[in-house]
Amino acid sequence: MKRIFMSVAASVAMIVVFAAGDAVACDVKVSVYEGLRETYRVGDEVILKLEILQTHRNCSESINATKYRTAGLEVSTATPWKEAGNNKFERFVKVKIIELPAGPATFEVSRDCSREGGYAVISMPRNS
Repeated sequence: MKRIFMSVAASVAMIVVFAAGDAVACDVKVSVYEGLRETYRVGDEVILKLEILQTHRNCSESINATKYRTAGLEVSTATPWKEAGNNKFERFVKVKIIELPAGPATFEVSRDCSREGGYAVISMPRNS
């Protein structure tokens, strides 16, 4: 009986470990590094810090496959990706607030891969 219990417990533990390994995604963060304000006006410049931690270690996608989407922002410059630690990458992106109909300016970062990828967005409220 003890042998059966140990066998079942080991099987459950293996399933949990393998399931967790497949479900893990990149940890993606985006934050204001320089130029933080409560609200932004057209023409304001902001430097964003992008951080990606590849939690699954052996990613099939290059860090350069990271995608961006903006609304109400124009990308001025960006540094190359740099490895800032074990499986951790960072990059700085300078953006400028531009004229758009309404709503906050947004910067979205996404990664797609066989292990779910990752996603982050930052919203910057604009003055009317």
